[in-house]
Amino acid sequence: MSLSNIATVTHQGRACFTSAFIFICAVGLFAQEVAEPLRPSFWKEYARHNWLASLSNDFDSTQVEWSYGEVRIDYPNDTQFVFLELTQQEFFSGGWCCSNRGIGLQGADVSLGESARTRPFTYKEGAEVAFVRFVESYTQASVHLTDSHEPKARLWRDFFCLTKPDEVRDTVDVVLELVDAASRQRLVVLDSIRILARPGKMILERTGTEPDKSVRRLRLPTEYAGRAVYVRPLPYRWGPSPYGLLQKKMQNENNIAHMLYDEHRTSLKNLHRTFRHPTWYPDGTTPYDTVEASTRAEYLRFLRVNYQRDSCLPPLFYRAGVIGLTSDEIKTEMAAMNLLRYSSTCYQSTQADTAWIVSTLLPTSLEKEALAGSSPTSIRPSLNLTWDGTTIRVALHGTKSARNKFIAYDIAGAELFRGTFPPAPFDGIELPVPNSARGNIFIRCILADGIEVNGLVSRGR
Repeated sequence: MSLSNIATVTHQGRACFTSAFIFICAVGLFAQEVAEPLRPSFWKEYARHNWLASLSNDFDSTQVEWSYGEVRIDYPNDTQFVFLELTQQEFFSGGWCCSNRGIGLQGADVSLGESARTRPFTYKEGAEVAFVRFVESYTQASVHLTDSHEPKARLWRDFFCLTKPDEVRDTVDVVLELVDAASRQRLVVLDSIRILARPGKMILERTGTEPDKSVRRLRLPTEYAGRAVYVRPLPYRWGPSPYGLLQKKMQNENNIAHMLYDEHRTSLKNLHRTFRHPTWYPDGTTPYDTVEASTRAEYLRFLRVNYQRDSCLPPLFYRAGVIGLTSDEIKTEMAAMNLLRYSSTCYQSTQADTAWIVSTLLPTSLEKEALAGSSPTSIRPSLNLTWDGTTIRVALHGTKSARNKFIAYDIAGAELFRGTFPPAPFDGIELPVPNSARGNIFIRCILADGIEVNGLVSRGR
């Protein structure tokens, strides 16, 4: 797809034209800016929502990265969370398992954008969409701003976009689109940004729709209300670099929107909310101390809610843990509650939470899903599991794959065991289960052609 083919965007009878870059044609009035509350990832809904997808461009010692996520639909009295499309492998690894390298050609990379899309959703009239979107650079070299540098850093976003002069050679455009789920065609542009480096400058230049405002809100067009849609980034790369952009996804301990919602109007004279190293601050305290204190208070509320529900210690679906959970305050509170861990009620509660998480995930990649869905008459592989408490009986049908690897995970996503199955199809293969396995067991089976089939089994089913 060439730039000339999509450089005109029409909405409600109005056309917007640009010579080289797609700027937004407003989908509606920009919504009023509001403070973003803290949403820690120990709540399972937030563990699923607090994800970012990034597109990065690598140079000798510098990486330039565009990120977005935490999409949600807001109404006056309600909020609808829109999740990034994730496979089970991506979620249970916290995003560390997987990445996608785009095409090395210049221009648009639609397939890479599809791999960073959201799940389909619908919205009602009067809805506003909110999302996080920002640009950062990472460099292995020492880069320091002084008064002699032009342009001077004015904002924290300038600080986070420092580079070695003349090392970033590409220009990257990323358009964030609202897409029709049935046709995969763009309905409207939500956001657009261009990232480039000027010769001799140490700060990346960002242009587009409020490029330094990391949390964006706008009203959605009423004509698409009730239609199945999703949000997709569409990246373009122009320049001499031989490699395509790298797409990754990552889970965060808190919502990034809370950390960045007022960043665009915070000068360098004021401290940034994400900084936690005390050497930045003469009195030894940091803005992040406030975030940690709020997180601890919310975790205590989280424990009390679960204690009132079933007296169980709730599972955590954030892979890296939660900040401040080893504080004396929390230890004392947990000791006083005497939360249960291994009762049958707790197992059932954890199973229900895990099943909810799994229900929001893809068992295979988007490309394999699309390939399988394009041939309605084809027989798709199926994995059937039963567990009598001692062994899991496995049946694999709908494929003649000769090499079939499997990996078994517990309810928290930790690997239990792995191995290989015989050539398919087969019935009645038995897997011994460790005595330590409790609750649900999730099994991934990777066929010879790379397609995955998965199953979730509970004891006695």
